[in-house]
Amino acid sequence: MSHDGIGQSRIAAAAPQFDKTRHGTLCSEVNFIRNILKQYLSVFKLKCLYVAVTRARNNLRIADESSIGEPMRVGSSPSSILTVSDILCFQAFWESRGQILSCRPGQESTDFARASNEEQWANRAKLFFDNGQWEHAKNCYERAGKKQAASVADAYLQRERARRIPSEGKGKVRKVAFLDAAKAFGSCAQNANDVLAKNKYLRLYAGCLEEEGENSQLERAAEVYQQGNWVSDASRLYRELGMFNKIFDIITQSEASLVATIPESIHDVTRLHFVSKNDYK
Repeated sequence: MSHDGIGQSRIAAAAPQFDKTRHGTLCSEVNFIRNILKQYLSVFKLKCLYVAVTRARNNLRIADESSIGEPMRVGSSPSSILTVSDILCFQAFWESRGQILSCRPGQESTDFARASNEEQWANRAKLFFDNGQWEHAKNCYERAGKKQAASVADAYLQRERARRIPSEGKGKVRKVAFLDAAKAFGSCAQNANDVLAKNKYLRLYAGCLEEEGENSQLERAAEVYQQGNWVSDASRLYRELGMFNKIFDIITQSEASLVATIPESIHDVTRLHFVSKNDYK
């Protein structure tokens, strides 16, 4: 009996006891945290609402299940005491001006967005293209069904990406990227509808070959420049490659107006080269 009594007292002592003080403190802490979270969520929602109101261009849609936003919807101060008749009056006033549309769950409302037609996509694409936003322009031109314009924007995009690749440590990747951009501009030149556009894309094609940097690509770029009568650029590259015979051909075979665009320094270096070789052409 004595052993059982001792065992029971030990078990009773080891059992958890309900502490009213600790329980009350814990509940107060939980309530405090809950209130803080509510305040944070309220501030966060207000910030989101502020951003929506200040950024909306044409329409603003607010979904609210509570009655907190009622003063804002009817155009009255939150501190005002509104009756049902007041709310209906204000609502009718704003709705009569076509400035708000009150909807209930399940009620049909205006579409959130309307599909743009091809003309609108093309106009937006041109805006992006003029601002140098090649990727957006490409996507818009594709939606507008303008494949050639989308290809041109893609070529500019490839060149921009190639220029962003650092030359140190990634020289090979950079060269390949410029070759891809050159091919893209070359394709645009082949598919161009007029001579001006074709010449423009050919010059961009040669420019990408020049930025690639290898001697073989520089020579090819110089040939394209020469064929397009951009003799100043062609002479500059031929000088860099030491191909003075090519410069001599340009000077002697091109029109005087084109020869005048070649820097005098290239004329002097070319003369010096042939004089040093005892080649008095």
